[in-house]
Amino acid sequence: MRLEGCVSGERRKGKRFFFVLLLLSLLLTFLEACSYTEEKVRKEEAVIRPEEEVPTLIWWMAGEKPVDYEAGIENINAYLEEKLQIRLELRFEGWGGFLDKTQDIIYDQEYFDIMFVDTNNFGLFASMGALQDITDLIHAYAPKLWEIMPELIWSGARQDGRIYAVPTYKDSALTQYWIFEKRYLEKYNIDIDSLQSWSDLDAYFRMLKRGEGETFYPVLSSREDSLNIFNEYDSFTTGLPIIGVKPDDAERRVVCLLEEENILEKLEYLRQWYLDGLINPNAMQIETLSEPRPFFCGIGWPGAEHVWQQDEGSGELVAKQIYGPIYSKDSIQGAMNAVYANSRYKKEALELLELVNTDQKLRDMLAYGVEGRNFEYNQDGTVHYLNRDWNTSTYTQGNFLIMSPVEGGSWEGMEWNNKNAEKSVLLEFEMDLQELEMELSACKEIWNEYALGFAVGAFDLEKAIPECMQRLRKNGLDTIISEAQKQIDAQYGKDK
Repeated sequence: MRLEGCVSGERRKGKRFFFVLLLLSLLLTFLEACSYTEEKVRKEEAVIRPEEEVPTLIWWMAGEKPVDYEAGIENINAYLEEKLQIRLELRFEGWGGFLDKTQDIIYDQEYFDIMFVDTNNFGLFASMGALQDITDLIHAYAPKLWEIMPELIWSGARQDGRIYAVPTYKDSALTQYWIFEKRYLEKYNIDIDSLQSWSDLDAYFRMLKRGEGETFYPVLSSREDSLNIFNEYDSFTTGLPIIGVKPDDAERRVVCLLEEENILEKLEYLRQWYLDGLINPNAMQIETLSEPRPFFCGIGWPGAEHVWQQDEGSGELVAKQIYGPIYSKDSIQGAMNAVYANSRYKKEALELLELVNTDQKLRDMLAYGVEGRNFEYNQDGTVHYLNRDWNTSTYTQGNFLIMSPVEGGSWEGMEWNNKNAEKSVLLEFEMDLQELEMELSACKEIWNEYALGFAVGAFDLEKAIPECMQRLRKNGLDTIISEAQKQIDAQYGKDK
């Protein structure tokens, strides 16, 4: 889970004011009936998307545009023209601005065909009518796509009983790990099994700080990093990570995580680590890190160390599982790709998504780039990077189980996790968000001002938590919690 950075100032206020006005307008004029009209589609077809002998589909992806984009996309398009008689244009937006960018695209009705969505925007976009209902179209245009994924995954992707996006079949059951650089564990003679709690981590980090020196940061962090302290709660696809239900809570009690003792304890550790120089003081200012992290938290599967090691550019890593595996709607809807309701090429878009999820050659092209230029295959079929000039967010794209693993790895652990995961008590729950769009929007905006500061320990908790809670409550947090509890109790038949 990525936490949005602190954003303030007139630009943010202006966007929030605009967003509130827009939502009011949409609710009063029945957005689905008015904003996505047939006339609008005809104009898009005639002006923006002229007839093409070989249609080019636009796919919005999260992450930075690859350095070697032109060579990579030409290679992909040569293959797609042969297979589907289409071409593809990939458009990218970095993670820090992706949510804002996708909102702007949807509200401005900018043309596209496919967009990566997750729990932060999927529910809202689907309820607005911006995403195509593909429940029946899948069977007509992409039957293999339906067959390759378990029914549980399709069930978890549903919104109001319908399917509006294709989930990425990956580590769909959430499993959280602590990941350590092995050399430091060995240097200080630390058995990874002895690191069981945050108190144990605290002692280990302080040992590293004393031994490695003042300029060494055991919890090296940036704006994109997080220790994922909220992942042990199911936020039932609200996109607001500070409310949730414990996945094993038979009572299904909705709580505000900023009032939970176990969360507050972790926030206090983060704050103390920041004050004591265990977290780098510029963590809120830097977008990405230029050196490997001695420790970080990740979501993965048994054997994922090889993936993290490639991403980090580090020495050998070892991982300790601390939570999961568990299925929730949040974990399943954490990576999906949706077809735009106004797309001219719905059939072609679904055929493309089917091919991405069933064809290993295309899957590897999207993940690794051009064979012989960006990567090569080892004799065992694994991938060896020649460079990282095609470096995309592979988990956002499609089926992991057909993608060739990086050398030294396999997907067996991921498959085992998915088959053996527990289910959240809210896995079948579908939250109706339409009546809460105003409150959710306001609370997300407020939370985004605090999320990064809490994540890296930069905020004074005695001041920031009461201030944050006061603003959240003023803008409808209690209404969200109350309505969520009401809907949960109604679905699961709890007596009142």
